[in-house]
Amino acid sequence: MARNKKKDDSQQPDTEYVEGPFVDEVEGAAPAAEDTQKQWTKRPGPFGFETVRWADGYSVSLKESDSNREIFIKFGSGAKTDQPQSFETIKKMLKEEYGMYRDAKVQGWAKELKPGSTPLIKEQNKKVRTAVEEAFYKAVAMEESSERGPSLTDHARERSGMAR
Repeated sequence: MARNKKKDDSQQPDTEYVEGPFVDEVEGAAPAAEDTQKQWTKRPGPFGFETVRWADGYSVSLKESDSNREIFIKFGSGAKTDQPQSFETIKKMLKEEYGMYRDAKVQGWAKELKPGSTPLIKEQNKKVRTAVEEAFYKAVAMEESSERGPSLTDHARERSGMAR
């Protein structure tokens, strides 16, 4: 019979309360949210990835894909038809000098990063990132020396040794 009986809403659950210091009474605790307003700023990318743009709207991007464990250079929108003007020279440089390959998934020229977090793997991945970053700035310099002309990004020009 007790199963069909409705539960009385006025019953209090058996809960034990413990007295303790409040958050603002704990030494070294952060002040309440209404006391200070935190100014949030966007952090820069951890590896300095960037996009270089030209006046005609064309761009070259350096990015990293966590899902594919790759670092890659993307030309324009990434479509095979959206290639740089000096494509054959850039393609040869990326393949032969840097061992990069065309990856359709990320729509760019990629180099694989090793999975794991041991010091040796971190050092190897750091070398790969540095090499691909160097290839990126060389590709930008090659594209700037083509008919497209100088990019709108001074930083990229400095890094590729073609400062104004």
